[in-house]
Amino acid sequence: GKTLCEAFTREGIEVHNGARVKAVSRSGEDISVSIENGPEIRGASLLLAAGRKIALDGLMLENAGVGFDSRKGIIVDSYLRTSQKHIFAVGDCNGYRLFTHAAMHQGMIALINALAPAPFRKRFKKYVVPWSVFTDPEVSQVGETEAELRARGVKYDVIESQYADYGRSTADGCETGFVKALVSRFGKIYGVTIVGEGSSEMIHEFGLAIQEGKRLSSILFLQHSFPTYSFVNKRIAEIWVMKWAAKPLIQKLAKRALTLGGK
Repeated sequence: GKTLCEAFTREGIEVHNGARVKAVSRSGEDISVSIENGPEIRGASLLLAAGRKIALDGLMLENAGVGFDSRKGIIVDSYLRTSQKHIFAVGDCNGYRLFTHAAMHQGMIALINALAPAPFRKRFKKYVVPWSVFTDPEVSQVGETEAELRARGVKYDVIESQYADYGRSTADGCETGFVKALVSRFGKIYGVTIVGEGSSEMIHEFGLAIQEGKRLSSILFLQHSFPTYSFVNKRIAEIWVMKWAAKPLIQKLAKRALTLGGK
């Protein structure tokens, strides 16, 4: 958020985070927005993103015996089945991760579960849901956040690599951005945030790694085409392994191995 706000500020875009709107009015072609503890904002157009809510009215789910919560959506089990096992509910209507790509993925899982024998059915929540915001710079995330890890009492390390330290992004004039990974001391990947050019394409490598239980070592040993933006992902793994190499015990073992190798 901070990186995006700084980029907007450099471009002359005013950002009022957490502002509470008191009133909106129009005078001729001008629109005015009054906010608490802030200036009156004037412009020619107003874009309102008010969020979404579950809309089940008219479906008459009770007539079909399908259980639902008017606030949370249609109730489904881990296989996307409703209380009527032959009826599946996918996408926004079940209230889980309200993204178009999540709905499409759930549709695929529901189709498989409707046709496959019990041993081959798939639990839809085991698959990670990456997301991206297509601002400039882009913002993308997959897996758990720091707040979620702290709430679970999980210890983690933060590994971060800056776009400004990479030649490709400097040459392209896209130095604003970073890759930030939350990992265990042994390289298990909990979550990743990428802010910067191409982040919506880069995030999937980490999504697959989290979903398949791969560690940073797998990212490290995958050869990345250079100089792509995805190479910054590999740099995360390189920074992690270099931190391990700096540990006194590792250095001691390395010196001993070199000594033995020279004999």
